[in-house]
Amino acid sequence: GTYDEANETLNALEGLGVSYNDVVTLLETEGLEKFVGSWKELLADVEGALATARKAS
Repeated sequence: GTYDEANETLNALEGLGVSYNDVVTLLETEGLEKFVGSWKELLADVEGALATARKAS
């Protein structure tokens, strides 16, 4: 689509009470929370594997 079409769509959504900025903020917040959760899980797995490797050596 074109810029004008996209702008019309965003304006129509805004008219229905859907704020583009609110949607983007929510997606960023949820995405960041999921990334941090996954990162912490990965870090715990790596730390566990390192601890196991240290015990074995």
